[in-house]
Amino acid sequence: MPPVRFASGLAILSLSLLLSACTSIPQSAMPKERFAQLGCHELDNEFAMAQESNRVAGEAKSASWQLVLPVAVAARYFNANSVQIDSELRMVSLREQRRSKGCQQVAG
Repeated sequence: MPPVRFASGLAILSLSLLLSACTSIPQSAMPKERFAQLGCHELDNEFAMAQESNRVAGEAKSASWQLVLPVAVAARYFNANSVQIDSELRMVSLREQRRSKGCQQVAG
């Protein structure tokens, strides 16, 4: 295989791994600023989604070492870390909104 084709193949593989590292963790598209407008049921749904994001991000962080390319490992780890921090902040905001609206406490 000529060096140019090998290098371009490696670049394509690296790019696809980087993209997959950033797209595999579910996240809510709802801005935190809208939490105050939500009712208890919607707050519970957002909270459940934040918990799922946090769980999947934690798994992605711990599994990031399984990727072979160091750049892909770093991209997957830092993306997962960012999502996990965001989901934790979302859960704090959602708890505050649920408490201020007198919503019934749900598991989690």
